[in-house]
Amino acid sequence: MTALRFTLPTRQAWTPIIGVGVLLLIAVIAGGFGALGVAVPFVFFAVMLFVIYFVVMFGSYSTFDETGIHSKRGIYRHKVTWDQVREVKLDPKSGQVLMVYKHHGRPFKLGAPISGGFSTDPEYRAKVAHIQEFVRAHIG
Repeated sequence: MTALRFTLPTRQAWTPIIGVGVLLLIAVIAGGFGALGVAVPFVFFAVMLFVIYFVVMFGSYSTFDETGIHSKRGIYRHKVTWDQVREVKLDPKSGQVLMVYKHHGRPFKLGAPISGGFSTDPEYRAKVAHIQEFVRAHIG
């Protein structure tokens, strides 16, 4: 059985967590100097970034096999069979994520690969081409 599986590269997956750490470090330093008016907003932004990361990005993957597409993007999970798939193409708005368009129902974003945002995937275009070739072979 032929299958493709994509996850976020380590650097791409860790960049938001590093950002959270930097924001918290700034908050601790500002708090240490008694500047709570500066520290509190940094803590707030760190918490927001952390929550957004888990909702949108944590554990993201996409698997393409003989039955269809399985995708997880943060808390969002999708599973479609090939007969449900109309096409898979880059999001026309951003060009940084692949979208699965179904014959019926709303399209969804694949969990991986993605590029842009906090970090890019240097192999993104090659992965997209490989996925599109695989999809064309399965949807005709």
